[in-house]
Formats: sequence, structure tokens, C-alpha cells
Amino acid sequence: MAKIAPQPMVSHRQDRRTSRRQMLGVAAAWGAALSGGILAGCGPAAPTKAAQRVTLLLQAAAQGSYAFASPAEWPQASRLLYDATSAFRAKHPSVDLRFWGTTANPVAEVIAGTGPDIVQLQGGQGAVGTWVDSGLLVDLEPYVRKANLDLKSTFASSALAVARNGASLYAFPYYSETMAMAVNEDALDAIGVAYPPPDWDYKQWAQWSREVAAALRAKGASSSAPRFATTVATIFGGPVPAGFYFHGWGGGIVDMRDRTRSLLDTPESVACGEFLYGLLLEGVAQPAQLIPPAFVAGRQIAAADQQGFVMRDALNLRAVKWAYYPMPRWPRGAYDFTNENLVGINAATKNVEAAWELLAFICASAHYQRALMHLFLYPPALKSLWSEWVAEVHAVAPPLKGKHVEVFTARMQDNLLVPVYGGSFSGSDAQAMNIVTNYCAQILARKVDVPGAFAAITHEVNKLELRAAQHQTAAKVEQARYPARGPTIATVAPGR
Repeated sequence: MAKIAPQPMVSHRQDRRTSRRQMLGVAAAWGAALSGGILAGCGPAAPTKAAQRVTLLLQAAAQGSYAFASPAEWPQASRLLYDATSAFRAKHPSVDLRFWGTTANPVAEVIAGTGPDIVQLQGGQGAVGTWVDSGLLVDLEPYVRKANLDLKSTFASSALAVARNGASLYAFPYYSETMAMAVNEDALDAIGVAYPPPDWDYKQWAQWSREVAAALRAKGASSSAPRFATTVATIFGGPVPAGFYFHGWGGGIVDMRDRTRSLLDTPESVACGEFLYGLLLEGVAQPAQLIPPAFVAGRQIAAADQQGFVMRDALNLRAVKWAYYPMPRWPRGAYDFTNENLVGINAATKNVEAAWELLAFICASAHYQRALMHLFLYPPALKSLWSEWVAEVHAVAPPLKGKHVEVFTARMQDNLLVPVYGGSFSGSDAQAMNIVTNYCAQILARKVDVPGAFAAITHEVNKLELRAAQHQTAAKVEQARYPARGPTIATVAPGR
């Protein structure tokens, strides 16, 4: 078996979990299984005829936003991941597979023609749309049809929808998260309020939260410490509610069909905003992205939490009695958050057929996905692995037994998943989101009401996006006159 040199790994979100050192201890035990057991039975097909030797660069899983391994642990993790590709390498002996050794978004390298063949679209900021607008990804639809790949039975349809742009498919989900409500049952027992129902809607959530908030205030009347019943999941912990809430009301922050437009001025979005900011301004809820420290102290009873944080919860919440409950159902159904960590093919690759084979193996094959789950507890995008993920979590962290971890995967069955933004603006996303954030902060400061803020946001964002779209169109026309990408520059004779 070919060897790979250890490569440094720098995490750009080290707070995704607590420590992965204990997980890599488990990973070491799985190392032998990866080469001799997990992938056994997949029956590697006969090696394809080697037309020519090619090299594929893969931006590997442990180097994305789920950067579980520390830089010192990455060499071991990379060796185990390389072992997990043994079935692919056996079928494609002419492919020299290497890992891309950086966690950084490789868009600059891709534009320069030096990026990996398989790229991760990291982020929560409309990664697919941004890459597609720049012409950096291969449309996968022709390859899906040629391979007769049944996407509907392979992935959760709503998770796959995040990877679409219009009628085309540009990426596969590498893993798919949902959310749940972590509830401090010890604190509920202390204030004498019933546990949430096993399935509830937004009206029941609001009623329960107000009852909890009143009981907390009565019990802590002599304390100045803030007390909240629940949290509203927000974009990166700021003042803007996550996009799935708005979709759950039938509105949206961004129009997914025309990403130059905001939908915040629609009646559905305004109704959602008035409901959520009503809870926030009453002091019943607080904006948050993660479980706040007050949860363990009993001053915060419920908090929206992501599937990817179960190991952190197992460690940090061990001092209290708690459990996961499903997120409420919204007026239009069980809309929920999912990540935008997707994997696509660099449009500049010289080996698109081989890159497609690799992409299908790492994303649509249970063998590699199972290896990722064993090594890093990735919440799988593959339907076939959802029940296995629950069993794996229980095996790695026995304290999570009885905490209802299965609500994450159960809601994958019927949830309509939405990225944290609910999309991204195509022309000037950063500036547009700054406008959204600033007005939402003013709502919390009681300087403007929801209808007024959302109307102002829509007017300013749409004007900004129209101007940005015009500039982009003009820039593309101008750029078409020059060989401005990667090796095409070298086709121009110097001095001309």
C-alpha cells in the first residue's frame, strides 16, 4: 500500500467539540478494522484498465469545519482515512490519491488552478451558490444519470437540496446535522414544571416557555442573575434568527429562487419575526447558537443544540439530569437547520471522470461514510447509516444512553432542512447580512419594531443586490475577454 506523508492540520473551528483525543483512541482501535473489516464485503470490483496514471487531491473530511483532530493528531487520522479508501484504490490502481493538507477554503487555489480536485464547501454562508456563481464547480447531474445513482434512496432529499443551485446539482452532503432542544430536567423538577411533550408545535413551545420563565422568576426573585426558559437559535449567536424559522413560516431571509432578493418583508416572515422577537423581548428566551453556561446552573432550562455537539454535551452536562427533545414544528412543518459542509469537484480538474468516481465513493458509499462515522462521529448524510450513528454514539459515550439522541435522526426523516442563513445573497452577501444584522440588533434594543425593520432591510438589501448584480454581469463580460483562470494564462505569449 502506498504511503502518505504526515500533513499538518490547522483547525479553523476548534470549538466544534471538546477534545477528540479520546476519539482518536477509539480510532486507533478501529484502524485494523478499517483495513480488514469495515470495508470488507464491499467486494472491490476488478481493477479498471489503467489508461494513464493520474493524481487526485482530496480535501479530506477531518480537515473541514469538523476538524476534530489537533494538528499533532492529524497524521494518525490521515493514515486511517487513507486506509478507508482501500476499496477505491483497489478498483482504480492508476489513481494516486493524496490528501489536501490545509483546512483553509481553497477557492483562491482553485481559481489559480492549483487547488484540490475534490473540494469541501465549508461554511453556512451559501457556499454552493458562491462557488457556482464563480464557475468553480462541475455540474454533477450528467454523472449521476450516467451512473444511475438513486439519490432519493441514498440521501435525505432536503439535505441534498442544499447542494443544488437551480436545476443543477453541484455537490453532495458530506454529513447532515439537525437540531434538538436540550432540556435541563433537574431544573424543571426544582421549579415544578412538566417536561416538554415528545412532539410539540411552536404554540406549545411558547406556552411552555412562558410558564417556565414565570416559575424561574418566582424562584429566583432575590437573585439578579438572568434566567431564561429557552433559546432562539441565531446566526452565529448574533441577533438574527436562523433561516429555518422563517422557512417554517413560509417566508425566508433570502429568496432561494432569486438570491438577489430578500423575503423579510413578506407577511410570513414578519409573522415569524414578531413571534420570535416577542419571546426574546419578553425575556422568555435569549438569542444563542450554543448551550449557554447558565444551562448547567439551572438558570436556563432549554436550549437549541446541534447534532454535532453530542460529545461536548456528554462531558459538559454530566452534572445534571437532562435529555434531548425535538425542535417544535412550525406553521409550515418541521423545518430545521442543516450544515452546508458539502463536497464537489473542482471545475478545473484535469481528471473529472476519476474525480467523479472518488466523489461518489466518499459521499454515496456506505463504506467510507461508515469509516468517517467510526473515526469522528460524523452525523451521516446517508439514510442507511442513521440508526448506526445512534448506536455509535451510545458505544463511544454511554452517558448519552437515555438522553434521546435518536431525536436527531428521527427528525431527519420528515424535516425540511435549511442552511443557517436559509440561503445567501448572490451579489454582496457580507454587506447584505450586515444590513440584516444591524436592523435586527435595533429590534432587540427596542429602537424599531419588526415590520419596520424588515421593510427597511428588504428595501436596502434589494437595492444593494441589484447594484452588485449589475457590477457582476459587467465584470463577467469584461473577464471573458481575458484568459484569467489558472493555466489558461500561460497560453498567452509573454509581452503581448
